[in-house]
Amino acid sequence: MLRTAPLLMLLACGQTSETDHAGEIGVIGSIETVGAHEVFSRRVTGTNTEIVVSDGVGERVLVSEGTPDRPVLSADGSQVAFVWGKSGYASIWTVPFSGGAPTQVTNVGLEHTPGRRPDGFVPVPHGDSLHFDGDWLRWSSPEGDHAEKWR
Repeated sequence: MLRTAPLLMLLACGQTSETDHAGEIGVIGSIETVGAHEVFSRRVTGTNTEIVVSDGVGERVLVSEGTPDRPVLSADGSQVAFVWGKSGYASIWTVPFSGGAPTQVTNVGLEHTPGRRPDGFVPVPHGDSLHFDGDWLRWSSPEGDHAEKWR
């Protein structure tokens, strides 16, 4: 069963806070836990973030380029889904908890055109609505509910 632990912001100076302060270094959002597996997004500079996993023994960075965000774990803890703008549009991606190359799930092959959305654009999750549902990823956006097969 998925459980979301309360946010504990770890600031560079070693202090803790219950909220996310824009631009400060540390955990962003919530820490999602399945068994001994945890995943979270961490700000590493003023604008760059990374997706970090922990197996109860230590932490490992899964994705560190750009601003990956809003990670969630599959029910068995083997996969991580997250939002990432690497392709030019914020899209949903997956990566194995054990590591490897991320796979783009939404907006694959869309040509980036500044100022407009191309045909076939799929909006990203609103808030923390992204979740695994078997072979599907489901989420809500301001434009409605969405589902995409991820495997």
